[in-house]
Amino acid sequence: MGATEIFNAKEDDVADRIRKMTGNGVDVFIDAAGVQASFTTGIKSLRNGGTAVLVALFGQPVTHDAFDQTMRELTIIGTAAYRNIFPEVIALISSGRLPVDKLITSVIELDKIVEKGFETLINNPSEVKILVDLENG
Repeated sequence: MGATEIFNAKEDDVADRIRKMTGNGVDVFIDAAGVQASFTTGIKSLRNGGTAVLVALFGQPVTHDAFDQTMRELTIIGTAAYRNIFPEVIALISSGRLPVDKLITSVIELDKIVEKGFETLINNPSEVKILVDLENG
């Protein structure tokens, strides 16, 4: 999908590495995980004046340093279900600029959705996107 760097958050200080790579931090961070660790790392990775976009549904409240946000002039926004971006995403997919087929890790039949869909996603972190074939099953 075009990634040029890979970080292991269990072994690396990701925020420090990102700030060193970029010189002063990233413009935008998107939190799709929705846990304290991803939120904290993302905020630390932002440049002053950067923006955090929360797209995850956080299962637990997170601790946040509002003083740091104010002093660094950070913007934090949340969006549910990526409101208002579907036309742009569809155009990116149609044009080939967003090769989503690379994300598909499995195709399953509808009658296998529990054991080969939900259970697989829960138990196998290498699964990213599982498509359900509605025509064959």
